[in-house]
Order: sequence, then structure tokens, then C-alpha cells
Amino acid sequence: NQPSRSNTPSPNLVVTPITSANNRERALTWLEILKLSWKFNFLELSDQVSKIILENKFFPPEDKDILTVMSDSNFIRAQVFKGYIQNAGYSIPLQMGNNHSSKLFEYQENVMHHFLAAMKIAAKLPQEGWMVQNCVIMIWNIHLPYFRQNRYSELLDALQEC
Repeated sequence: NQPSRSNTPSPNLVVTPITSANNRERALTWLEILKLSWKFNFLELSDQVSKIILENKFFPPEDKDILTVMSDSNFIRAQVFKGYIQNAGYSIPLQMGNNHSSKLFEYQENVMHHFLAAMKIAAKLPQEGWMVQNCVIMIWNIHLPYFRQNRYSELLDALQEC
């Protein structure tokens, strides 16, 4: 005899409702997984985990911890796309006119998008000024070749795309 299977929950099963406290814990746990995957350079895993975090609707959205999770996730996701470009043997900014795949340019756009998103979220948190500074430094470093080679019109074009 096999036990019967029904769609009704077992009377001993306790379903915990999602509260802001356990929602915050979930978000922070996902962030720890993301940080570890990034630390050990697992780009694909970092990509997937950051995507899960950023697509999730953690609440309350104005909570300091939730905002920190979202900012950190965007920052790491930008680094992931930068890593994809570097693993392909290129550096950012990609040179226009070269035969780069459209995927590489898409990655480059994602790098800028996620650094800017991290910066915008971190700017809402006064104690997270360091994250804003880190994003600005990353964006500066990405565009430094334009300055060094006096390619200011290309720099303006690249910044306007942001």
C-alpha cells in the first residue's frame, strides 16, 4: 500500500507567512550567496543570483537593508558583465568600428546600467556614500582611456548613452 497523496496540506505542516522580517532575512541570505559566488569568481552563478535578487520584489522596498541588497546586487552584476567582456579578451570601453559582437556591446551597456542603478539606490542611503563613490570610480576607470587619448567627443557620446 502506498500512502494516498492529496493536494491538501498535512495538518502538522506549519506555513509561516512572509513578514518584512523574514523577507529581509531572505534578501540578505541571497546577497551573501551572491557575494560568495562573486568572491570565488563564479561569473555565471553570480549572474543568475544577481538576476534573481533584482527581479524579486522584496518588501518593504524603502527598508535600509533591502535598499543595500539591491544596490550591492546591481554593483556586483555590473562587475559580472565587465568580467564577461574581460573573459572574451576585451576591455571596456569597447572600440567602435571594431568587429565586436553585439553581445559584447550589450554587456557593456549592462555594466553602465547596473553601476548607475547601484549608485542611484545607494544615494538614498546617507551611510552608503562609499557605494556611490565606488560606482563613480568604476565609471571613471571605464572611461579613462577616452581622457588619456583625448577622445572627448567619443566620451560625450558614451556618457550620453548612460
